[in-house]
Amino acid sequence: MDDGMKQCMMQYLRVRNYLFHISVQQKTIKGLDYFQQHYSVNSALNHVNIKNFWETAIREQLQNRDLYKIEFRSSIPVKEAECKKKIRNFLEAYQKILQEDYCYYDEEKEGFIPYRKIPHVGLVIHFLKRPDISAPEKCFQNGKAECSYFHFGELQKEYKTQIENLIHLRTQYSELSRYLVGIDAASLENSTPVWVFAPIFERARDSSVDQIGRKNEYGDYTQSLGFTFHAGEDFRHILSGLRRMDEAQEYLKFHAGDRIGHGIALGISAREWKRQNPVIIIPQIEALENYLWAYDMLSKNYSDFQATILAYMEKQIYDLSGRIYVNTKREIDGEREGIAIEILIAGYHRLFSPDEIDYETVEKEFCQRLCSGKKIHWDPMLLSVARHCKKFVKEMERPIHYEITEQDLLIIEELQKILKGKLGRKGIVLEVNPSSNTAIADLDVVGANQLYQMNQNHDTQNVIVCINSDDPSVFNTNVSNELAYIYYGMLEQNISREAALLWIDRIRKNGLDSSFIHHRESDELLVKKLDELLKRI
Repeated sequence: MDDGMKQCMMQYLRVRNYLFHISVQQKTIKGLDYFQQHYSVNSALNHVNIKNFWETAIREQLQNRDLYKIEFRSSIPVKEAECKKKIRNFLEAYQKILQEDYCYYDEEKEGFIPYRKIPHVGLVIHFLKRPDISAPEKCFQNGKAECSYFHFGELQKEYKTQIENLIHLRTQYSELSRYLVGIDAASLENSTPVWVFAPIFERARDSSVDQIGRKNEYGDYTQSLGFTFHAGEDFRHILSGLRRMDEAQEYLKFHAGDRIGHGIALGISAREWKRQNPVIIIPQIEALENYLWAYDMLSKNYSDFQATILAYMEKQIYDLSGRIYVNTKREIDGEREGIAIEILIAGYHRLFSPDEIDYETVEKEFCQRLCSGKKIHWDPMLLSVARHCKKFVKEMERPIHYEITEQDLLIIEELQKILKGKLGRKGIVLEVNPSSNTAIADLDVVGANQLYQMNQNHDTQNVIVCINSDDPSVFNTNVSNELAYIYYGMLEQNISREAALLWIDRIRKNGLDSSFIHHRESDELLVKKLDELLKRI
């Protein structure tokens, strides 16, 4: 066969495999990526067509006269000058609305004076989760010189640049900390692992750069950044959603009052979820990490069925790790040796706080052995290095059909209880978005919302919950509507109106208390300080 025919045959196979993937192996769960197929194009076009985007967005939300605080969310450009311009556009739009709708001009004082209560706004900066589309063949050796050869190396570099820009602007203009109030990681949950964000959130809460004690010209202290992270929203397996929620609060320097977005996996029924998804398709590494995390969590929390469940997970871990970390012919032929669970768990934890890498050891014990077909003597450091090796990345990302068993359901139900208690004790707030959750999580009715399981009238294990509107321009809603949906969902569950109203009022107060906006000055001073800030930047 000549070269031309070979190329034609390879192209045919690529097209065939792609069509097979779309028609047969397509995702069966209606998550965020499924939802975005219908809405992302229109949303992007609307953003471009609106000349004054921020003014339109802010005005639309401030039509609700009951609003006291509102956080807007936006990604920022990588270049600092463009980042600064985008933030300035947001502040100018807010200033214009205040001057036109909330203030009058005083000739004697030569300034704008508020004549009615001003709603406070803040901007939470998004880090958008995306798949790694850089160099297709990862290589730890090449990655030392070029980050694209590291798994998510280029994307992590972009996040680091964005957080440095944000820190620099907040340091340069201390009053800006009143408006740049938080950071978030959102969009396609399945695309980017939580460990990619660990150094980003670590940097954002580094006391050496975020000098909270520093005062500005008014004697006010610089406000700390609040943290929020979208997790447990868009998952292929409930364990994946629960694991990411726990990883966020455990490894991203979360404090009491920080928030997790959605958290659907924490409150939905595992058995109802299985009924709709008896068999799923997930990458091998996702299945392995789910079991490693679950094993670690359950082994630290005693339960009656612990012994049998741990034995079940040990077998799953042994099989999955054996398939992923095979590197010699002897192992492929069936004489596979598993890796000790303790080493696998230590390697999993190491992803979030990588120590200094001994390159000489890696070269000798990993790269040379792999190239010569010798067995690798695995340790936590080498397991983390395998994340950047094309041979192991390929096996990690290989999809498997995964049947949800009764043991899996018992694991999920127990971990939902454990994680609920853990978040409740730590004071981590769950942001619930009823309209968004119903669409993205494919919930049949508002009454199935996870809120009703996470926060109940007389439950001592409650998680602090607040109601948000997610993306109002997409879902055509506001916080008042979202509270109404939850209220009527309670009435449908035969809860009295008095109890429902008291509960809703508590949730409303949670929203105010958990907001990252902490303006304490008078409205007149706020207008003055905003004007001075815009003149400076």
